[in-house]
This record gives sequence, structure tokens and C-alpha cells, in this order.
Amino acid sequence: MDFTSTGLIAQIKRRALIPTSQNLFTSSDIIDMLNEELQNRIVPYIMNVREDYFLTYDEITQDGTQTEIDIPYDAIGNKINQITLYTSTTDDSFYATIPRLTPSQINDYFGGYYIEGNKIKLYPKAISSGKLRIYYYKRPSEIVASTRWSIVSTINTNTSIVCSTNLPANITTGSEIDIVKNIQPWDTIKETTAGTVSGATVNLSDTSDISVGYYVCSKDESPFAQIPQDTIPLLIQSVVVRMMEYMGDTNGLQAGLLTYAQMESDNRGLISPRVDAQPKKISVKNRLSRYLWR
Repeated sequence: MDFTSTGLIAQIKRRALIPTSQNLFTSSDIIDMLNEELQNRIVPYIMNVREDYFLTYDEITQDGTQTEIDIPYDAIGNKINQITLYTSTTDDSFYATIPRLTPSQINDYFGGYYIEGNKIKLYPKAISSGKLRIYYYKRPSEIVASTRWSIVSTINTNTSIVCSTNLPANITTGSEIDIVKNIQPWDTIKETTAGTVSGATVNLSDTSDISVGYYVCSKDESPFAQIPQDTIPLLIQSVVVRMMEYMGDTNGLQAGLLTYAQMESDNRGLISPRVDAQPKKISVKNRLSRYLWR
């Protein structure tokens, strides 16, 4: 089955009984609806099952100069999950949780961090060493048409990659690009900058982790909906419901909403829990105050 934007458009047209040749919904319109429904309906649904599907982290080496850090720009809801720090001493090495404070608490606790606007602020001072990990839920990339991506066909180790077709016009020398896997969940496995782009070839300083068949896209774009494969039918149905609404088809809209509700109920059992045999356990968190703010 084709899970690229091209395949999703074809599935939507079949499910909604939309003729291939028609002027009501263009491919661009359908891709816009796919992205709207992905961000407004499907991502919140997946987040609500609380199984950390979009969880990732940024890692920042600490040198005693940073007291505030931007919340990652691609964080869903502009929020984070937690912050940990890797510390290494002669007798102890571990990742441990830094406590979150509220501004009203900063004078009552020995150390931690608090949120102010879009910033993470460390208190009472910068951390002199270690690796800070900011865990957050990463927003899926925007789904784009086939005119905005190409497929890797040849890899010249640590020098360049050659695609099956010429690179699209949106990818030029110096462009920020993403390399997207061709198997679900279609993760972005490399974020880099394109060197010289010539026809189907793009020079890269590092081709590790790239395989034949992977996709080359502009930054924060993807041929796929970067969600579990089992939720793709939900995304398709939600777009069909939106089409029925736009067309003023009351009967189709009601039938579509009932179908979506049943599909969502059935789907929840597929994606949660993510581990059947081992339930989550609550454990005592390591605290860093005695190491960092003494």
C-alpha cells in the first residue's frame, strides 16, 4: 500500500467517492486538509492515549553559561515532558531528573528550573557541566506533495547521495533538509544542510544512517503522515468527514462521523498500551540538587 501523500489522496477519493477528474477538491486542497486533520484531530487523539508516541529529546552540553533555553520550536503544545542531566564524577554517573519549580517556589527550593513564556530558566544559576536533556513531544512534519521530495537511489559514502529523479526546486545548495525513512513510522532520521545540489545529486558532509529508498525533503516536511500506521485509516476518515462538511452533505457527514467514532474506539485498543506484559512502574527519581547547586 502506498502511504505517501499520493497514496493517501487516492484512498481519500475512493472512500469519499470523489471522481479522479473533478474541480471541487484539488490534490493541494486534500493535502491541506490532511495536515489540518493531522494536527487538529489525530495528533491530540494519539497524545490522549499517553503512550509517548512523539516523545524525543534535545541534548545540550552545559558549560556554566546558559541560564535560559528555548523550548524546542517543534514541541507539540509548546510544552516539554521533563528535563534530566547526565552527570559524571569519579564515583557516580547517571541521568537524573531536574525538579520543576513555579516562579513562586524559587526561593523555597535549592535548585531546579521553571517555565517563563517560551523559555526554560535554570535556577539559581547555570549548570557548569554535564549534558542536559530536554524531553518533549515532537510535532509530525508537514505532509507534502511528490513535487517536493525525491528518493535516494545511490549513496556515495560520506560525500553525496544520488536520487532517482532530479532534486525538486525547493531543495537547493545550502537548503536545510530532512532525510525520512521509507518504513513506518516514517521517522525523520537526519536533519542536515545540503551541500552543492546538481540535478539528482546532493553533496552531504555525512551520509551515515541514510539508506537507498529513503526520502529527501525540505526541513520539517515529509511524504508521509508521521504517525503509527494503524492510525492512518483514522486520518483518511477524518478528511472524508471534512469533505462531507464542505459539500453540505448532511447524511454523508452524519454517517462519516459515526464511522470515525467507531474506528477511533477500535483503534485505541491497537495503540495502547504499547507494552502488554509489563505495566509501568513508579520509582523514586534521582535528584541533582546535591551535585549542581551546592
